[in-house]
Amino acid sequence: MERRTFLASLLPLAACACGDKFDCGAVPDSTEDRRRQMLECEAPTPQPTPIPEPPKANTIEFRVLGDVTYDGAVSGTVIQWGSTQEGTTLLTSTLPWFASTKTFRDNLFLVLSVNVTGIGTLQAQIIINNELFREATATGFNPKISLSGLFSK
Repeated sequence: MERRTFLASLLPLAACACGDKFDCGAVPDSTEDRRRQMLECEAPTPQPTPIPEPPKANTIEFRVLGDVTYDGAVSGTVIQWGSTQEGTTLLTSTLPWFASTKTFRDNLFLVLSVNVTGIGTLQAQIIINNELFREATATGFNPKISLSGLFSK
């Protein structure tokens, strides 16, 4: 069988893939009819692959509020805060103090510890995704607060 004849014999099979659009038994009269018939065939539309939603980051906020004075002056506050992902940070600051971080982890141990020398009121909070996770208040002489907990989604 000649190469041209062999290819021409396959064209009606290709046309049959178009379903009822063409008469599968009919052989096209010319090469132009064959091209038109093949171009007019509609390939099945592939189903789109669903794109998974990207993971959402968890926002973790550490807050320390209060009014503590020592001999009439605003007292420095020693704050230690952190997580199993970030490690811990120790610093001295004035009040109010805020820090935040974002993470894609679903399990974290969080800690917030506050020590102040003086007399007054101290409040500490850990907030995750705008929801209160841990909170404590201390009043009196040299107030201290320690918060910790395992965040798990």
